[in-house]
Amino acid sequence: MKTGSTFNEFAQKNVNGNDNTFLGDAINVQDNLYLSFQVIAVSGTHAAHVFKLQESADKTTWVDVASGSLTGAGIKPNLQVSTKYVRLAEATAEGAASVVDIYVQGK
Repeated sequence: MKTGSTFNEFAQKNVNGNDNTFLGDAINVQDNLYLSFQVIAVSGTHAAHVFKLQESADKTTWVDVASGSLTGAGIKPNLQVSTKYVRLAEATAEGAASVVDIYVQGK
């Protein structure tokens, strides 16, 4: 986690976009009110995979963030969370070779 006065960023690189068992690392976002996440295409196909933001108070029970899913590559901005931890989970696999970098940004 890179920490600045108002901006934090967490990256996971070379994520398999064709693996719907992927669960990102838990990220402590206690001091961040607004989050965004970005999926950047590295190689392969990027039309069908779905990543979703999940939140948790205890890193055990995870709940999908409303409006927090993204199909393909792109950015999902201005998401509000009410708990201490977030992670990205891949809900739908691409169905073909796919590698992505994912970023979670908070402020």
